[in-house]
Amino acid sequence: MTSNGIMMSCPGIDGVLVVEGNDLGAEYKPYGSEVSMPSDKKDELLNKHPGDMDIDNAKDALEMELIRKEVIGKGVPYLGLCRGSQMLNVAMGGTLYFDVATEVQTSVKHIDYDNYDGYRHKIDVVPETPLAGWFEEQYEAAGRKTFELQVNSYHHQGIRTLADNLEPMCFCQDGLVEGYYDTTQHDPAQGKYRVGLQWHPERMLSDYAGCARVYQHFVEAAASHRRLILEREKKVTRMKIVGQAVVHVNPANKHHHVRRDLTLRTDSRHE
Repeated sequence: MTSNGIMMSCPGIDGVLVVEGNDLGAEYKPYGSEVSMPSDKKDELLNKHPGDMDIDNAKDALEMELIRKEVIGKGVPYLGLCRGSQMLNVAMGGTLYFDVATEVQTSVKHIDYDNYDGYRHKIDVVPETPLAGWFEEQYEAAGRKTFELQVNSYHHQGIRTLADNLEPMCFCQDGLVEGYYDTTQHDPAQGKYRVGLQWHPERMLSDYAGCARVYQHFVEAAASHRRLILEREKKVTRMKIVGQAVVHVNPANKHHHVRRDLTLRTDSRHE
């Protein structure tokens, strides 16, 4: 089934969650014009990250369709993790590093195949952002100033430039953006949530209470998004009673009898 066919079979999407996967295909121009990687270096990277650098065209097409039509087009709440954070940034006009270790002068490992799930590195969380609020225990302990978290890391690519309206919520110590949110789309109670994290909070639920709150606020936004849609549909769908005068002639008494038929009609016109 094509990506469009899958979309047609899933009406009424309340939230979109995009997680890990392979590198995004070149047709989406994820690197802008800023990357110039020698072919021998690409071969070296392919040997180092074989699973990541195999492009999955079907996955790319489906997820980009969801992001463009549902998230950007209709305002459906979005949570992007790892590749999912990179995809939204690209869809909105941002760019990526082809390979962080090659293009960024850093001593920080962003993937450790020898300690895959156990590896952590530090990030600095920006005050007065949704992420700071979700990790309120650490935020309060730091006097509501910048504070550190230890997060997992499974990526060799990363965000080079953030798209318009996206604001960073946390940075790795080498300056790489590790999380962001859309400042125009953040009010979970009103169905607005557009967040990208380079790390996986679902694999750190025992590390910090804030990891669960990332999802709780996403689910709240999805539920609110559906509630508001139903409220709008209820408002614009009115049941109108239309009176129709019908004249009946009785030949026996030659009296005209006027009867009013009541017709129930659904009017779905939008205001």
